[in-house]
Amino acid sequence: MKSATLLCLCAGAALLSAAACNAEPERFARAYRVTAPDQLIGGDVAMARVGDWVLENDKIRIAVLDKDSSPAPGVFGGTFVDADLQRPESIFRAGVGADQLAEVIPVANLLWPRPDTNDVALVADGSDGGDAIVRVSGTAAFFLETLSVFKTIGGLLGAHFDLRMETDYILAPGASYVRLVTRIYRTDVADSSDPVDPMPLPVVTDELPILDTILGNSIDGKAPGMLAGDFVFFGARNDIFAPGIGFDEEKPIFDALFTGRDTFTHPLAFDYMAASGGPISYGYFNLGEAGGAPPKVLVPIITSSSTGFVTNSLNCSDDSADDASCDARTAWSFERYFVVGQGDIASVADVVYAVRGVPVGRLEGVVRGDNGQPLPNGHVFVFRDPDATRAWPDIYAAVEQNYRDTGAPGLLGAIDADVGRDPIEDGDYHATLPPGTYLLVAQNEGRTSTSAVTRITIEVDRTTVVAPIVPAPARVRFRVTDGEGRLTPAKLSFVAVGADGERLIDDGLRRPYMGEGRLGNGVRYQEPTTTGEGTMEVEAGVYDLVASLGPAWSLGTQRLVLRAGQEISVNLALVHEVPTPGWISGEFHIHAQGSFDSGMGLHERVSRIAAEGIDMAVATDHDIETDYGPAVRDLNLQDRLKTVVGVEMSPLELGHFVAFPLAYDAAKIPAHGAPDWTCLDGPGLMQELTSKIAAGKDGVRIITHPRDGIIGHIDQLEIDPYDFSRELGFLSQTNVLLARTTCDFDAMEVFNSKRFDLIRTPTNAEVIAFNLCTEAIEAATTAAELDGVCADLSSGGPLAACPAGERLSECKLRFRRRAAFLAAGRILRRTPEEQVALWNHVPADTDEDDCLPSRHPNGAEADVADAPCVFHVGTYDEWMRWLDAGLAITLTSGSDSHGKAREPGFPRNLVRSDAPIPGAIDPSAVAVEVVDGRVKPTFGPVIEVAVGAAHEGDIATLSGATFDLQLEVRTASWFGVDRLEVYVNGRLEHAQDLDQGPGPIVDFDGTLTLPVPAEDGFVTVFVAGTREENLFGPISYDVPFGELQLPRVAALALGANPVLAGVIQGLGVTLASPPVPDYFPVFPAAVTNAIFLDVDGDGAWRPSDAPPPLCTRSCSYGAADADAPCRVGEVCLPTGDCGLAIDGACTTGPPGTEGRAPDTSP
Repeated sequence: MKSATLLCLCAGAALLSAAACNAEPERFARAYRVTAPDQLIGGDVAMARVGDWVLENDKIRIAVLDKDSSPAPGVFGGTFVDADLQRPESIFRAGVGADQLAEVIPVANLLWPRPDTNDVALVADGSDGGDAIVRVSGTAAFFLETLSVFKTIGGLLGAHFDLRMETDYILAPGASYVRLVTRIYRTDVADSSDPVDPMPLPVVTDELPILDTILGNSIDGKAPGMLAGDFVFFGARNDIFAPGIGFDEEKPIFDALFTGRDTFTHPLAFDYMAASGGPISYGYFNLGEAGGAPPKVLVPIITSSSTGFVTNSLNCSDDSADDASCDARTAWSFERYFVVGQGDIASVADVVYAVRGVPVGRLEGVVRGDNGQPLPNGHVFVFRDPDATRAWPDIYAAVEQNYRDTGAPGLLGAIDADVGRDPIEDGDYHATLPPGTYLLVAQNEGRTSTSAVTRITIEVDRTTVVAPIVPAPARVRFRVTDGEGRLTPAKLSFVAVGADGERLIDDGLRRPYMGEGRLGNGVRYQEPTTTGEGTMEVEAGVYDLVASLGPAWSLGTQRLVLRAGQEISVNLALVHEVPTPGWISGEFHIHAQGSFDSGMGLHERVSRIAAEGIDMAVATDHDIETDYGPAVRDLNLQDRLKTVVGVEMSPLELGHFVAFPLAYDAAKIPAHGAPDWTCLDGPGLMQELTSKIAAGKDGVRIITHPRDGIIGHIDQLEIDPYDFSRELGFLSQTNVLLARTTCDFDAMEVFNSKRFDLIRTPTNAEVIAFNLCTEAIEAATTAAELDGVCADLSSGGPLAACPAGERLSECKLRFRRRAAFLAAGRILRRTPEEQVALWNHVPADTDEDDCLPSRHPNGAEADVADAPCVFHVGTYDEWMRWLDAGLAITLTSGSDSHGKAREPGFPRNLVRSDAPIPGAIDPSAVAVEVVDGRVKPTFGPVIEVAVGAAHEGDIATLSGATFDLQLEVRTASWFGVDRLEVYVNGRLEHAQDLDQGPGPIVDFDGTLTLPVPAEDGFVTVFVAGTREENLFGPISYDVPFGELQLPRVAALALGANPVLAGVIQGLGVTLASPPVPDYFPVFPAAVTNAIFLDVDGDGAWRPSDAPPPLCTRSCSYGAADADAPCRVGEVCLPTGDCGLAIDGACTTGPPGTEGRAPDTSP
């Protein structure tokens, strides 16, 4: 808002002078303990509670937790969780605010402070006119038990892990930032508590290896040192920004990983980092040393919601030269700044430049439309100018040149017009910038039109005025109807079309670096409609508009050629091609704003669920209960959609679990009655979940992504899928919560999100071929060298083709994605020979070597090719082994959707229900059906299967040598399946390729005659579409990069440190498992739950008094034969259960929670 506008407002008040009108509020700062809810900061994701602490001044407010367990992503108390501006408007009172921060946690040598009683204290309340200060102290602890391995190894090296941390949160009057000053004290030396003279840790100014800093590196002459910074969860409602990469933090991380550069050894380095989203923005930076190099913020880990920052480090030399000045020190300090901005990046950068004393000039102006009128709430972007002599036709060309010059798009600043809650929206914007020449473009509020590129020059202490002109967008009025002509919810996707008339792929015209987000498959815009009619704005261009309503409906498509300012009308009709009477579609795993890693508001979440044709959706935020009901009513979707309160209980090292329906308590802020997993093991977690099921209701408890590393429960228990033995690995041996197993759960996900890498167990040949292929791609130094790579994957032909002039890095990405698609398709398809090798596999000492590409540079030899790669366990294959052992667990699926790119309902569940409309669904009855196995997990294909009158979850009594399986597979007309596999007692009894393509609705309909097994068993069916014509794009987006797999990053980092690598190799531990493809198109796939086969005619399935081998057995602790029921390697624990004897305590919760863990001592 310009000063002239302010003066006009002032003139309307006769008693106010212009000076009084422009006067700032009186400066102050204060800190206090919250005694009532109306003192809290507030916001949809605010985490502070009564009893926590607030610091506020005339500009901002922040909240710091007391000692109790964090309800935010962390585990300990004493962290910084909420931050907002002072907001004078009447709507922001009584604890109502706009906080979007998740959590800020100080870190020293990978340790977090663990405050105890009285460790959070008020140092200064600000009543004297000075700073307000809250101090948090605590013994430093690992937030993951896995990390304690560093203390074990580091102790041999003299590394510093016995520490106490003390952080002052300091808020000065008039400041738009909070200053964090942390002191670190060694507790393993006599004078470690002396707080008088902590040594300031040097500020980082360049890249440095994280683990080398902590553990030392004798080759480089470095002794173990001190590494400090913060773990910052900016909050998923905010889009992370760094100068250079702009808003696309995903691409640089994966570009590094693809080339073998792990970010723990080669962390990203930025001038500062920030995040913005709506009415608030945040920033993080440090100060340099006088006369020194400019400071940097190092980033070893970065995701859309969580970021690890390193700001200070110190390594003494490993000789005696600096013993007195460096090695003898036992206390250190470091300082950094957290900014609360007005809602854009520029308001954060202004503070960074001012506090650092960077010389700047001012940029300001008004964003205008092509009619000359101001455009409110526009966006202005400032880019590096790669060549001041060139005129750039559009920002795409300039960004392409920046990528070629620097490896980054070159976005340096992002400015919002009418920033924050500007009361007068007149399109004005302003920012400060260091002197130089830049490129500027502007967009309208909806990001549906972009200005021409303007070159600007900034001079110190001068103002540059630019008024960018943004053309009018095109407008598309739409109506979407069903087969009976009624308006229907739908998803509208605008797929960009190139000059050659073909649809674009990947990002297409979308610009993730400008905050537009990454979708995929060339989709430029995508929006849900709950009413079936409305108007969308889009940038001028050529598009294919595609309307969809989930995988059971047809598509409506129309090509549009749109000019700036044009308005057209479009009518699209959808047909319900694959009805499923008697079954409802259920989404059992989905996130929204209650989860720290999902920024989606509840109304948008509900809209997107409805637009995918879901009948029932369970809200499963991380450790917080959410009620979609009010949003459903606001959107008038009560008849179309049933929503249920659930939760995804998310322990840090025991996997994740979904349960529903749960009791919801609106008064219990912020978790609303969600279960508390702190220091509970598997049996304790199941009891906790059971206690939260709504009173008088039947519920279901589901293991989510069971084989997904540290967040997969079965992976964490380290259960061998072939003989069910357990032996905790190097990183887990001290975790008391892994001593006992449990089978007291009802279901587990076979399909999670788009993680096709977690479904089937790959063969050695498949894994080795993929890894040798990607190694060949990375080794290429020119596009010509890519010709002929991976011939075995591409059946001898070219793997891919790159357009002339394409950057080599992008050409390689094209090849990687093609290789991943082909390899993933192979892994999904099972041959009878492969299944025999898998089913008959006996664990051996050579198993890991058989799957290591380094041991098989020419590919897997014939004698091991079909054997399973033991590094990767597919849930579907493991589930069949559980059934064979007598454990009947239902398979489910869940999209695990957190944002737009992973759509609700891909995958989904079809569940038996007699509800006449979705609004009449009984969630408790659905839970019962799930527990009983009457559910079809699917990405889209519908499998109808029966043995006589028996369906999924039923028992079929057999006689004779064979039995008939009635089978029908249906898909909508725009995708299909090309592979059908039928398993009886884990053996592949029927495998068939289907060649009809995506057109027919019925892909298979027939009766299969199968052999009756020798004993009670099961039959299950798997189908998939693995050929390109059968895939889901652009309705369900391709996975562009895969998962940021921390084990892979950690393995690269551990291997780069010579000391650690030597220790781990000496223990015989494989540092990194060879990866399987985890980025690919979305394959149409589905499985059936078991039809149980009664072969002995007793009318039952697998009667047995003993639990399957993977389940915990009861024992009589203290008895002479106490260990008799236990498996090899287990003992009878004081809990009366068999388990692994682990001596220790749970320390990954706040003090006082240790007693919740079981006694697992020897």
